[in-house]
Amino acid sequence: MDDDKSAHPVDEAVRAIAEIHADTLRQVPRSQLGIEWLIKAIGRPWFAYALVTFVALWMIVDLVAGKFHRPFDPQSFPWLELIVSMMSLMIAALILITENRQGRLADQREQVTLQMALVIDRKAAKIIELLESMRKDDPTLPDREDSQAERMAEATDLRSAVERLERETTRAVEESTSD
Repeated sequence: MDDDKSAHPVDEAVRAIAEIHADTLRQVPRSQLGIEWLIKAIGRPWFAYALVTFVALWMIVDLVAGKFHRPFDPQSFPWLELIVSMMSLMIAALILITENRQGRLADQREQVTLQMALVIDRKAAKIIELLESMRKDDPTLPDREDSQAERMAEATDLRSAVERLERETTRAVEESTSD
């Protein structure tokens, strides 16, 4: 049995992610949280059923009122059209507000992921470098050249990787359009 009382690395990572998420939520204004709650509620199937029911009831009540008295929304339901149009406009605006915040969060996560990948790349390169020098220093191990290990011992240069990606993407696009 392990006597180490420290938390499991997965537990530590989960806890750290939860804390980051909680910190991010604490920074969000209540108005934004209210909008996101409303969008989450509107995005459920019940809202579509409620909307169809509302429109159907409006039309039925107006048509029945027209038979016995005078309709409250005469002709081709202009008030209903106005209400539905305003609801559509508001829902679109609320969705855009929510998507903007979600986009900023996604950008932050991408940046953190990229930074972590670069750190991991450097650590892996350092481990390979140390293993290679240990192999060369140990007289019991055969000394041989390993060009692949030497290349892997170098950390990735992000700028050159991006430039290579752009060149290869341009080449692939040109090849696909020339066919």
